[in-house]
Amino acid sequence: MAGNIVILDNQENILEFIDEVEAEITDTYKGYKTINITCPFDDTGLWRQGNRIFADNCLYVINAGVTFDYISKKVEVDAEEIITELNNEVFYIHELESTSYVKGETIILSRLFLQSLLSSFDVVETPFEEMEYADKLLTVQGSLTKYNLLKLIEEEKGVIFHREYEIDSENNITCKLTVIKEDDYGTVHDFIDEKISLGESTNSLEYSTDETNNALGVMPIIDTSDTSSTDFKTIAQQFYQLEANSNIPNTLYEYYFSKSEIVNAAKIVLMNLDNFHYLPDKISLTFKKDEDADGEDVEIGTVQLFHLIVKQIVADYGNDQSNNILSNVKVPSNPEGSSINKLFTNDEIVEIAKKTLQYIDHFMQAPNSINIVEGKLSYHYLFYIFSYYLAYNTNVPLNTEEYLIIESINPDWVQENIYYSQDYVNLEYLPYLYLQNSQEDSDIPVVASTAQTSTGTTYDLEKYIGQTYPTLKIRKKPGAKEIKVEFTTINISQDIPVRFGIFFKEPGKIQDNSEITIDFNDKSVTCMYYVEKTVSEQVTKTTTTENTNTITVTMMPSCVSCSRAGTAYKKYTKTWLKKCAFCGSSNLKINPKGTYEGEITCGDCDADFCGVSGHDKMNPPRAQLTPADAQTTSTTTETVTRVEGSYEEKTFKETPAENEQGLSDIITPQSNIYIPLYGDVSFKITGAEFISLNSEDAKLFEMGIFPFIKPKYSMYIYAPTQDADFTYTHLSNLKPRLTTFETSEQSVEEVLIGCWNKLKGVDETQWLLKSEEISIDTITKPGTKYAVGDTVFVEFPNNTTFTATVSEVNYSIQTPDNREIKISNVKKINLKQGGL
Repeated sequence: MAGNIVILDNQENILEFIDEVEAEITDTYKGYKTINITCPFDDTGLWRQGNRIFADNCLYVINAGVTFDYISKKVEVDAEEIITELNNEVFYIHELESTSYVKGETIILSRLFLQSLLSSFDVVETPFEEMEYADKLLTVQGSLTKYNLLKLIEEEKGVIFHREYEIDSENNITCKLTVIKEDDYGTVHDFIDEKISLGESTNSLEYSTDETNNALGVMPIIDTSDTSSTDFKTIAQQFYQLEANSNIPNTLYEYYFSKSEIVNAAKIVLMNLDNFHYLPDKISLTFKKDEDADGEDVEIGTVQLFHLIVKQIVADYGNDQSNNILSNVKVPSNPEGSSINKLFTNDEIVEIAKKTLQYIDHFMQAPNSINIVEGKLSYHYLFYIFSYYLAYNTNVPLNTEEYLIIESINPDWVQENIYYSQDYVNLEYLPYLYLQNSQEDSDIPVVASTAQTSTGTTYDLEKYIGQTYPTLKIRKKPGAKEIKVEFTTINISQDIPVRFGIFFKEPGKIQDNSEITIDFNDKSVTCMYYVEKTVSEQVTKTTTTENTNTITVTMMPSCVSCSRAGTAYKKYTKTWLKKCAFCGSSNLKINPKGTYEGEITCGDCDADFCGVSGHDKMNPPRAQLTPADAQTTSTTTETVTRVEGSYEEKTFKETPAENEQGLSDIITPQSNIYIPLYGDVSFKITGAEFISLNSEDAKLFEMGIFPFIKPKYSMYIYAPTQDADFTYTHLSNLKPRLTTFETSEQSVEEVLIGCWNKLKGVDETQWLLKSEEISIDTITKPGTKYAVGDTVFVEFPNNTTFTATVSEVNYSIQTPDNREIKISNVKKINLKQGGL
């Protein structure tokens, strides 16, 4: 169903068929497929969370992001293979205790057990029925999701759950699951027909570096501030001038090829273009050291053959002896051309060849195109015309609309070693060295990895790094409940990566959006941290108490004194001492006689008093009540303490000062800040964003070609693990003579480190035996449907071949045969003549 998809609801009822779709699919080994779709939309309801998508014989569920662009009327959707829905289903082993599948905490694996577990899948076949009883048992602790249970079974039993999805004529979808042993999974692709080559931009798998931890495994190093202008030939001469190399003879020769060899190679290119429509990565030619010697094969880059063909055409035209010597020619940077429909005559082809040769001789690079009257003739079609003309010596018809060449495949492999030696027994190439980049700042270049997960972001160092204790700066994400940095480092002589991490104890105490500095050199962590302090202060306290020996009334004027004083006739609230002005009794009562204005009456002597003035009501008044306050206020001073919190910049050190917090207060005991970074480094950050990684003494390395030869067995370096000066052994009459080099860092002598183990015939070091994933830039046979779990063969630029497992596949449903792959589990192999 390439190029179209089916949209279904969450009950798998078909909603719509869509044709105008751009869809990219990613499949991972022992994982699941994901799909990214971009297409026009009319109804946003088609793209609800939980709806299904059937594409390229796989069923997906929309449980990730959906983005609608209402201007272009397009929707972008991310979806995951339906099996990920098992992450929402919890497996409780105790629910199956009454069945025949479970005994205590142990599952007895079988097809029937899986079928009962996975109701949405039809379990077709499993290998468990053929296993010994003990091998079928799987112990499970507690509860986990059904998806994680499948992953546990895969890991413990060495099997893979293979899924197949089909849609029948009645639009019903069936999901089939087959359990396959890991050793039986995938296709082994034939070495000769489907060999894969790495392009220049592939992340380097060849070598790593580490001057102190593993000096015996370090490949050669050259110190240079500008790698593009490195004079490798001068460096080689410095090698030759070393005392130990004084006996090296001048044994380098140029490759020379006969016309018949070049013609045969041109015919091979034509066959490849006719059958597969792309240029091969390299061509094998035979050369002879002399007329009586047997022919020997050497692989050259396609662009180098292009140069030889052009030289041969020009030489034939002038009846000259062609200079068929192998040269180091660069591939064109961006081949492109016009649509051409023309019959090219012999004379026209020769003239175009002359222009092409003039360009190559000047720039030492093949041209992107050559201008002719009809337009631009691209590099790929130049190759076709020249090969056809040289092979058959005739006019060449060309219609670029009908004769298709895949110009996006631009093979960039070049035979760097353009010389050979007549002494193959005692001499061998120095294939590679590492170039150390000097840089002004201390920043270590870091890029986000292409392989990401939902739990964090993974970063890779752009280049290999010598041992260093760097400073890492990150920024806390708002509300992060977990902050950790997990490192993976691997060196060339290691099979197993070194993994360690920094895990923060209480992320909630670190201020959101603030910077966190992890200093591996000082063994410290600095951040904005929440600190609580106890504050003391003097507080004045006022106490108010009610007076019980008073009487408070709200009354109106009712005596002669109020009349004489002109007191307004209204209600007043007054407080008086509860004591009769005549008899001294405290038995004062509020208006017991019920007068209109109200009055205070003594319960003992029956004297009546005005509630406003306090005078008795006789004329003239004889006595008056004593004014008083209803409440008494008192003031005291006391010291109180309280706890206040705020964010402060704090540095947590390995050995803190007295009363200061240390590293153990901010990171867990599982954290390790004592391991240096070296070699090939990646790290994953959870709960924070990357800011920078820097080190004042960081040494960064990249690979460069060193196309010269050295004698085997003549010398090798012994590099002590922690010693900066290196010694070498010069073999003389099988008796070693030890000499010490007085070296400075990155001296010419130091360039010899590591390569001598190879040159003395011992190839037991474990460089090139790493398990990291690498990306493939060029596949030499388009149309091959590489699938995850397949075995492929990889050839590196030094002609060393490896077997590898396809770990990830990316392709478009419009062009499913054009696949970008990643590989892992890379292992060196020895191939006999003729392939596997």
